[in-house]
Amino acid sequence: MKFYDFEYDGLNLSDFGFMICKFGSEGLQTISNGSQITFNTVSTLNGAKHELTSVEYENCLETTFQICKNICGLDDFEISVDELRVLSRWLNRKGFYKFKILSDEYLDIYFEASFNISKVEIDGKLYGLELELKTNR
Repeated sequence: MKFYDFEYDGLNLSDFGFMICKFGSEGLQTISNGSQITFNTVSTLNGAKHELTSVEYENCLETTFQICKNICGLDDFEISVDELRVLSRWLNRKGFYKFKILSDEYLDIYFEASFNISKVEIDGKLYGLELELKTNR
C-alpha cells in the first residue's frame, strides 16, 4: 500500500508541509497486519474433534512509517526545532484521536490512534521522523 498523506485529529500531514517517505532501501519487510487471532477450543469426542469456544485478537493494530518535508520546490530538507516541536505536539499525545489514511483504498476507514516519535538524523541533522502508530483496536 502506498500513501503520502494522512489526517490526524482534523489536520493533514501536508498542512505542515510534510509527506510520508522511506529512508534507505534495505530490501523487503514483513509487517504485521494487526490480525493475530487466538482461537480457543475444547476437545470433544475423545479428542477426535475440537469445538471453537471463543476468539480474540492478540494485539491492537500497530505500524511504523517515516515522514519528511515535502521536497517539491525546497532547497533545505532539514527539519527545524520549531517544526519538530509543532509536529510532536500534534502527533505525540496521551489520548487516541481520529486517524485516516488519505487514499482511495481507505476512503471510508478511520482508526483511533496515537504516535510515538523517533528522529531520523543524517550527519547530526534532522531530516525525518519515524512514527510508530498505535491504535486502540
